[in-house]
Amino acid sequence: MRKYINHYKKLNWLVKSLLILKLLVILFLLSKFVFTGVVEIGRGLSSSRLYIVESGDNFINILHKETRLSRDIKYKITRGLEDEKVILYTGDEVRFNHRRDKLEEITISRSDLNMIVIEIEDNVVISKKEEPYNKIYNMIVGEIEQDGTFMGSASRAGVSATAINAYYQLMGHSIDFEREILPGSKFAIFYLELESYDRVKETIVYYMALETDRHKIDFYKYHNGDKGAFYNVDGKGATKTLKKTPLNIPVSISSHFNPNRKHPILGYTRAHKGTDFRARIGTPIPSGGDGIITKRAYGTGYGNYIKIKHNGSYSTVYAHISKFAKYKVGDRVKQGDIIGYVGMTGYATGPHLHYEIHYNGRAVNPMKIVLPSVKNLSKTELEKFNIEKSKYIALIDKMKKGDIKQVIIPNKKWKRQHKGKYNLDIKL
Repeated sequence: MRKYINHYKKLNWLVKSLLILKLLVILFLLSKFVFTGVVEIGRGLSSSRLYIVESGDNFINILHKETRLSRDIKYKITRGLEDEKVILYTGDEVRFNHRRDKLEEITISRSDLNMIVIEIEDNVVISKKEEPYNKIYNMIVGEIEQDGTFMGSASRAGVSATAINAYYQLMGHSIDFEREILPGSKFAIFYLELESYDRVKETIVYYMALETDRHKIDFYKYHNGDKGAFYNVDGKGATKTLKKTPLNIPVSISSHFNPNRKHPILGYTRAHKGTDFRARIGTPIPSGGDGIITKRAYGTGYGNYIKIKHNGSYSTVYAHISKFAKYKVGDRVKQGDIIGYVGMTGYATGPHLHYEIHYNGRAVNPMKIVLPSVKNLSKTELEKFNIEKSKYIALIDKMKKGDIKQVIIPNKKWKRQHKGKYNLDIKL
């Protein structure tokens, strides 16, 4: 009996060993390739393998590692890519599409929706196409929670990071995120995501709204021959000549505009002519508006600072800069161009950006000044805007009434089933 038991134990050990060996082989294979699984991306294509371009990669090496193509075909592909002036960048996605285990197509795509298609049959054909994509419409309504931050509340409500940033950038022209957004404030955002191979390649915001105890703001996107801009219900531009909060990230205010402030270093009363935004050293500083740099120097109190003249009435000052960007005195900058990086040069107790707005040569409170819009719509454009705006309102109301947060419209080339697909007629 003991003999049979020992024999059983040996067999059990052998089976376990074989299972462990099989698992190690599977792990080894997975470490060699990144699989996306089986996806239908074209008629008859049965499988697709993904390779993410790494630093130091070139296409001939990728072909050697990932394919068994002949030397002649590899040469034709690399030569064709050179003729098309295609350059590989770290993070690009290279897909090897097979049909019945035969490589018939290679695609190269990056962050946008344009891709290079390499068709491999008797010859090599290289072309540029738009990636197939799914349309994902999102309508999210939320409320600022007790932590009091828009970013945290919007993220927990399901708003994507890209849409949150777009919201913050635009609303930053009209409100002070630090003081005017309080718990209980309501926000809404309607945006489209273009998704390709389960990755969002582009986010387009169409509508955003905010309601606080002091403001009720609605902005709609309107396409008037360009990429489009945002306007309020009356057709007045959402983008102002200057931004109240110039930094591109949510920041807290460490010191407000105050003509009678006691200076924290000098110890006596000295007017604080701007607003201090607390930020880490090295945070990029964008220009608050279009203009010309008139000063780039070092001042005892300011440390490294830049002054920009925007038009006949407005100018801005940025102080305590750790390092200047490429722009020099006399250079023209656009709103959003990076002019320097946050620091604590001059009289500063910690890293921050000191930001001033001057109107007719006199410093004014950036948080209270009413800034003019960059562009308002003409009477003719306003009529067209109202038609486009009515489409947004009808669709938003339809989604709100149905308590629908997301509508997914799959690309016709992909036979994919999505949860959350609704029979809504969306045409924007």
